[in-house]
Amino acid sequence: MLTININNQTRCINSNQYNLENLLNLCNTTDKIKSMSQTKDGLKYLKTILSDKRAMLYFKQSSTRTFLSFQNACNILGISTSEIRDTSTSSETKGESDLMQLKHFLNTLI
Repeated sequence: MLTININNQTRCINSNQYNLENLLNLCNTTDKIKSMSQTKDGLKYLKTILSDKRAMLYFKQSSTRTFLSFQNACNILGISTSEIRDTSTSSETKGESDLMQLKHFLNTLI
């Protein structure tokens, strides 16, 4: 279990909170998004869903294919992206852990 304190509230991410129904719903949702993205009108609608959100794409290792997949997924849903692909420009060089970096990122979402 991963426990994170965000804005004085404890948030827990636990694999036990997901059951088969949740995972099937997630798969069905992704299938619908993929289908919608195949038409011009569907793609136009998808770009409005999360157009007020931002994502920070942080890749420690060079992985162009994975990075582009994440960036394209954000683009399809209208999410603006920023990226860090060089760890020398990240908080990691200041000694912050992955958990601390995740906490900072989650604070920007809430």
